[in-house]
Amino acid sequence: MSASLSDDASLHVSGYVSYEDPRANWPAKPTVTLQYSKDGKSGWKDATTIPVPVHYNKPLFDETFARTLTTRNTDAYWRARFNGNPDLGTSTTKPVHLYRYATRITGFRAHPDRVRRSQPITFGGTLQYKKGTTWKLLSGGSLSLYFRPRGSSTYHYVCELDSDRHGHLMGMVTAEKDSTWALALSRETGDHYLRSARVTDYVDVR
Repeated sequence: MSASLSDDASLHVSGYVSYEDPRANWPAKPTVTLQYSKDGKSGWKDATTIPVPVHYNKPLFDETFARTLTTRNTDAYWRARFNGNPDLGTSTTKPVHLYRYATRITGFRAHPDRVRRSQPITFGGTLQYKKGTTWKLLSGGSLSLYFRPRGSSTYHYVCELDSDRHGHLMGMVTAEKDSTWALALSRETGDHYLRSARVTDYVDVR
């Protein structure tokens, strides 16, 4: 079984089941049960049942299964279990650990609020991720900066801003026109974070 978890917590699993003994037969409607556990060792719970369509009905031929579903378990171990029948033994895949942490940007501010054209605008704020019930600092994150000129409804990508080891934003741009600045955690930042909500601040350029 292979499994992946997208930024929007969409879980996709796929795999196959096969057997070797030519005397064996599939169950009437073969299925695998997708299960999850917090530690990958105990407390396994059933998430869903996935049918295994039989196309070949022969030994040594892989019969595949696949399912995409939305899950609230964004930090868990997953496995697929085939329960078998009198001809076929029970089989369970190795656990796969999938996790995505919620993120947020707190205290975002573009400084100063009023600035002369061609002068620098600096950005402040803190990037955090949530593990369990606790928000923690996220160091070394890459955040996408956008601006929306006054009178426009469209945001334009500007650049990537970094966060230091304390999760504090680092970056500066040159003021050009009155704009609303927006910041969000980039989807390309690693494999283990959900995209943050966008935060905004307005700067008056004179």
